[in-house]
Amino acid sequence: MNFTGLTLLYHKLNFKKVMSNKTFTSILFFVLILSSFFIRAQGELPSDGVFRLQNAETGKFLTDSGASATPVTMSDTGEATNTHFKFVQSGAFYNIDSETFGIIRAVGTGTVVSTSKASPAPDTDKTWSIFYNGTEDTYRFESRNNRFLYHEENGTVTHITVSAADNRSNWKIIPFVEIPVEIAPDEDTSTDLSCPSSGEFENNNTRNVDISNAVNVGTADDRSCYSDYSEVELYGKTWGVYNITDGSNHWDAATLQPRIERSLPRSGETGVGSFARFTGIVRILEVGDGGAFSQNGSYLAQAKGKHSGGGGSRDPAICLYRAHPVEGVGINAGKQVAFDIYAERILTRGGEGSNGREVVLLTRVNKNEEVTFELEVGFREDPNDPTKKIHYCDAVINGESFPYAIPEPERGLESGIRYGAYRVRGGRAQFRWANTTY
Repeated sequence: MNFTGLTLLYHKLNFKKVMSNKTFTSILFFVLILSSFFIRAQGELPSDGVFRLQNAETGKFLTDSGASATPVTMSDTGEATNTHFKFVQSGAFYNIDSETFGIIRAVGTGTVVSTSKASPAPDTDKTWSIFYNGTEDTYRFESRNNRFLYHEENGTVTHITVSAADNRSNWKIIPFVEIPVEIAPDEDTSTDLSCPSSGEFENNNTRNVDISNAVNVGTADDRSCYSDYSEVELYGKTWGVYNITDGSNHWDAATLQPRIERSLPRSGETGVGSFARFTGIVRILEVGDGGAFSQNGSYLAQAKGKHSGGGGSRDPAICLYRAHPVEGVGINAGKQVAFDIYAERILTRGGEGSNGREVVLLTRVNKNEEVTFELEVGFREDPNDPTKKIHYCDAVINGESFPYAIPEPERGLESGIRYGAYRVRGGRAQFRWANTTY
């Protein structure tokens, strides 16, 4: 209600003499308060901003389907581009315009669908009124047939007749601000990923390429001609630098992947209570990108251990921890902004390849984030049978535990750990390690 309406109300009440001035004052106060709760938001939404629409009740984000006449959905996060929308004014109304497809449409049956139509468009089924609740800082979106955008309990998105008291019809508008991913101070940004023609990093006489009094524990195993192990002071710590590139293994030719790893002494004890334990802090700046999931990612650490009865390699891996690239969107498109860490676990002793190992997602970390990493491999008593033991490989990443029971524990002969940088089937991998203990 605007002030012209209030004036007419005043004259009508005064003419009929049906209410006292005190009563009118109360009504006027009530109307003003009500209007502050829900007002038409023509001046509240910038037409050139990009927003995420988060349901106030469920916390999920409106998501464009990417196909015409297909129902919109909801997502757990508002990071993907299809959860980004602009509000484009069309006359007295707005189009809700997806950043990846077109404007959304309120179908007469009550569903809400994606369309390929561009904004601005005056179509009755593609224009909305927007109301703002200043007290709760939420919005309601009303279709032209007086229904409100609604997140149903079954997960679908509709537009229905519903009061503002139902929080599933209220939405938070969260601006999407693109922040360029930062280059770490110690990041290798060279576009030349080949080994130097000088051969300075080939080290053809030994793989034990190290510096004096290295801060990282373990014996270096360098099978890369791209760079050598070095150290850098940053963020109040001394970091070991591990950089490798695709095709840089000059020791094993095409048979094995490049690596700069550190090997730690094996625990040859197999009794209950024996173990090998490594701790450290790792920053991931870049990992290999081979163009497909099976080719992507680089290993930051691995559990090793020989077994009786044969099968697999002479020194088999038990569980490898692999960081996969997560690319950004918008101004960060094509850039690695985060990393999904997977565990590549054997299904049987000596297991190799897709039939012998499983790949399990553990967690996601940001680029250049200081990530605490602990890995313990050993033998403990089987809680279900004290006459048996479990060969375990338990990782703790940023305080979150990821236990793993190694198959056929009775065949295990030792427990070992390696860490650094290993495997790159496209591009480059860059890991930094600090505060390592064993």
